[in-house]
Amino acid sequence: MLKLITILAISLLSVTLHAQSRLVFTYDASGNQIERTFVSGTSAKQLTKLNDITTTISSSSADTSSTLAHQITVYPNPTKGILRLEWLSGFTKQIQRITVSQLSGITWEVPLAGREENFVEVDLTQNANGVYIVNFELIDNDVVTKKIIKN
Repeated sequence: MLKLITILAISLLSVTLHAQSRLVFTYDASGNQIERTFVSGTSAKQLTKLNDITTTISSSSADTSSTLAHQITVYPNPTKGILRLEWLSGFTKQIQRITVSQLSGITWEVPLAGREENFVEVDLTQNANGVYIVNFELIDNDVVTKKIIKN
């Protein structure tokens, strides 16, 4: 009987210790998991501090093009033909060039000369169905890439 109580006590102690353990994930600016850490015996308050530090580190190392990617909208996706590329109005002067590429390697440039609007429409109705890549080349040599499906 004493042996059974001892085993039960050790089991409960083991479960209690694991209940206070946490698995902490760290992500980069693109949302990719870059680290997984097992933290044992950490209180919720300490874990919150750890999460704040992790968020700060990953945010400070964020790539500027990933931040700019959120300022560019491409819709509808998937598209049947007319594709609208839109960005924030103050962002127009930062775009140096826009290209659209098929996976077969055919690439063409979207005309931007003299354009003051914060959008452009691309007509894909005569193009084959498939995956297209839209690259926004910026004046600071960053490139924002969007994947489009035409069906």
